[in-house]
Amino acid sequence: MTELKKDTMQRMQKFYPEALHTALASYHRVSRKIEKKYVDHKQQQEACRVSVEHIKLLLKLGKELIQDGKAGGMDAVAQEDLRALIERAQEEIKNI
Repeated sequence: MTELKKDTMQRMQKFYPEALHTALASYHRVSRKIEKKYVDHKQQQEACRVSVEHIKLLLKLGKELIQDGKAGGMDAVAQEDLRALIERAQEEIKNI
């Protein structure tokens, strides 16, 4: 693994949990109509769909971080924490 890739992976590991939590919170705000900027049902549904797709992309990224982490020397505790976070998020969006 190149030094650049290793450095990028470490940065992504740091911001990833917050990014996933933010995306999930955003979905919940939109789906519960807390966000008042969506004036009609169609806009709200489109915003929900976009939020779910964003979460799915973040989950895919998280899985890649785990795989790259194994090769890049991520410790087992960090890998397990990341795996648990991804599993919780997957459960949360499973019923959407």
